[in-house]
Amino acid sequence: MNDNLYSSLYADYFSQAIAFSTVFNNIGKNYIAALGFTPRLYNFDAARDATVRMGYLENTSSLSYSIYPKDKSLINTHLFQAGSSVFLNENGSMNEVDLNAKYSILFANRRLFYIGYTQTNLNLPFLTDIFSGLNEFKPQKYNFGYFTIDLESNFLKPFSWILDAQSGGYFNGHRFSLTGSIKQRIQPWVNLELDLNYNYITVLGKSVNPYIIAPTFEVDFNKNLFWTIFAQYNTNISNFNINNRIQWHFRPLSDIYLVYASNYQTPNLTNNKYMLTLKIVYLID
Repeated sequence: MNDNLYSSLYADYFSQAIAFSTVFNNIGKNYIAALGFTPRLYNFDAARDATVRMGYLENTSSLSYSIYPKDKSLINTHLFQAGSSVFLNENGSMNEVDLNAKYSILFANRRLFYIGYTQTNLNLPFLTDIFSGLNEFKPQKYNFGYFTIDLESNFLKPFSWILDAQSGGYFNGHRFSLTGSIKQRIQPWVNLELDLNYNYITVLGKSVNPYIIAPTFEVDFNKNLFWTIFAQYNTNISNFNINNRIQWHFRPLSDIYLVYASNYQTPNLTNNKYMLTLKIVYLID
């Protein structure tokens, strides 16, 4: 593998009932994207307190089969899906394999329900610390699976919600996870959203229950001036942060952003970091 290159090969097939796609990616450890972020290149080694760049080879494939009932008064579509993700290290050894299967129902009122199962085979390369209160996960092979149940309302309506639950293995322990989101559009000016993620994790006799609460408030004063407030409270790292952004779209493909971000340690709300950023994007034509 050339450590400086990224290459990709993909194939797709679509029909009314069947959809298939597969993609092969080859990412060198020294590849640097000019824009954006390349996942999995940066790996944290808790034992050395260092970040290690690791290239990898990836194949991700998915196959789905759709059934459309003749009577659509209740159900619009039945969807059966299966997929796989395979990640290999630069030397060809296995890094991670994920296999998943899912059955979905799209109702006539645009609500969605699905149930799925994921099986993960992971060869952890470094000592990893994810949640405070648990021991670090040792570099070894882990094999675990979990179930997912998801309910979603009609996202086209002004008020919508999502509720997702997962339960099953987690490395050499067990995890129950509950994720929810509610959204309210007050047309045409205001968007409100509240996201919640709760976990109860037990590993080798130890248990933690970290959660994240993240509200978002958006106001469109007109077609060119927008204000967004995003906040997040994370109990795992005892952190609360607020991000304020004002965007002025003053001409096509030209914007001015003014962002103020502040970070606090809980429970005393000690301000340990703040930043004010001004960004100007101007199209020269």
